[in-house]
Amino acid sequence: MDSWTPEKRVITTLSHEEPDRIPIHEGSIEIPELAQSTTPLNYKPGLLFMPYEITRLLTTSWFQSFRKTFFKILNKPIVLEPFIKTTFNQTTWLFRKYGVDLMGYTAGVPMIFSDKLFTDFYVDKLKRRVMGPHNNIVTELPSNDRGGAVQRNGFLNGPEDYERYMKFDPDHLGNYFLLPKILKIAEGKIAFMFYIHGAAFFEMMSDMFGFVTLFRLLVKNRSFIKKVVKDLNDYACSVAQHLLERGVRLFYMGDDLGLKGKGIISPRMYKEYFHDSIKKFTQIVHDKGGFIIRHSCGYFKEYIPFFQQEHIDGLHPWESSAGMDIFEGKQKWGDQFTLVGNVPIGMLSHSSRKEIRDYVLKLIRECGPGGGYIAASSHSIVPSCKWDNYLTMLWTLKKYGKYPIELSK
Repeated sequence: MDSWTPEKRVITTLSHEEPDRIPIHEGSIEIPELAQSTTPLNYKPGLLFMPYEITRLLTTSWFQSFRKTFFKILNKPIVLEPFIKTTFNQTTWLFRKYGVDLMGYTAGVPMIFSDKLFTDFYVDKLKRRVMGPHNNIVTELPSNDRGGAVQRNGFLNGPEDYERYMKFDPDHLGNYFLLPKILKIAEGKIAFMFYIHGAAFFEMMSDMFGFVTLFRLLVKNRSFIKKVVKDLNDYACSVAQHLLERGVRLFYMGDDLGLKGKGIISPRMYKEYFHDSIKKFTQIVHDKGGFIIRHSCGYFKEYIPFFQQEHIDGLHPWESSAGMDIFEGKQKWGDQFTLVGNVPIGMLSHSSRKEIRDYVLKLIRECGPGGGYIAASSHSIVPSCKWDNYLTMLWTLKKYGKYPIELSK
């Protein structure tokens, strides 16, 4: 039996040591020919944390009387345990089939919202929108079922809405009802890195308030923003403690900070609002032997000095189209971070199989030696990616990404 389980392979790589081969990660796999169905693979956010379909269910008039019972059931994991294995099989089968080692997962439903979200907001099924109490569009899905960008306008207009709709409860078992059974089911099959709401701030607060309102608050109500960051951080740190106690070792921080060639917010603003809180979170995880992979789409080079001080273990996804050169990253910071990703979506969508093979070989040769590299696309396998190209990427990694790396390939 192979002693290299997916989790052992990933942890060894994050420790900057060489496993048996380069681990493979993917955010999502949405190629219709591969997936056959987009339903279990495309995460379609509703208000903030709920998939659109669940939001639609919880806001229907006939469900109102049962909704509170539903959330009480989340506090009794034994009731939900029979469904956990089925959920695992549905959400991971494609990743396991093609030998992906690492994927993101959730430990439960984050309990940081008020029941009022489901009475004051509603779903416009015809236009695929979640609407707010002032007839404002909160979330709008693409017009087709093939995935794509989800438009989020925020559902909080300011401090008053924040107090009305956000209620933090890190001890509610709804945060953890999938654990530890899901870890036992996944053992030896796939490694999970768990996302905690509140562990990173900018993107989450953008979802909460929308960009326009958030930037107004960042400039005009600094004390309120700092209160929100503290609330989120306190919640995330408490949830992390619970997950660590239940056997979780891999954590994921999703926080898009970049545009093409520059960051969205200034380094000064990042330091003022977010840096110290993230250090607090990472310290808790590391003290218990955990590891953290941080995701940021776009250009994030100007934040790397902060990531160094925060002791982030891995950085994802190194989008070359945004100006992130993973080969430069390996030379400059490869001894401090595990680099995750980089195979360009444009290449997977439009290039030949030979071009894919040659590029993946370059990644193997230049980023693989010594560990510290986890292979993945530059974001996820979106519907435009070609089936043959993705399979070529996987085949090349499995054939040539074995340690010790032969630099002459």
